[in-house]
Amino acid sequence: MADPRDTLVDFPRVAETEKADVEGRTPARTAARCAAEIQQLLSRPFRPDVIRSRKIAGRQIQYLPTAAVRERLNRATNTWSFRIVDRRFEALMLSRWNEELRKSEYREVQVYTVVGELEIPELGVRQAIGLQEMDEGSGADLLQGAASDALKKAARLFDVELRD
Repeated sequence: MADPRDTLVDFPRVAETEKADVEGRTPARTAARCAAEIQQLLSRPFRPDVIRSRKIAGRQIQYLPTAAVRERLNRATNTWSFRIVDRRFEALMLSRWNEELRKSEYREVQVYTVVGELEIPELGVRQAIGLQEMDEGSGADLLQGAASDALKKAARLFDVELRD
């Protein structure tokens, strides 16, 4: 099984500005990275084993797990922060797949909406909206799901995304 801390393809393990920890695993930075280096590390492709897929509306959709996005931010930046700017619970008319009819149709869906703000000091601030649909009996933490969605979307604005 791959080391979950290593989500970057060819991530520099030990560079002039880094030194290995006591066990020789995770590099500990001794100098700050510049904006250009951070941007280059953020935009690197993810290893294929990090990418997940799920079936939505009859199609296989690839996505990045939130843990992989957080790990990329941790490994590529000097520091980053994420905060929830706004959150609300609301009903929206969304297109949803109807298995019986084998087509999409609009229906009212209860969703938790979060506006999240991701800051990487060297690169600026990006805001994104995350949604979490309320499924009957899901027991899902709606705030956590919507916040994770907002974090991934804001990270995409810094070029942390799947590549074709």
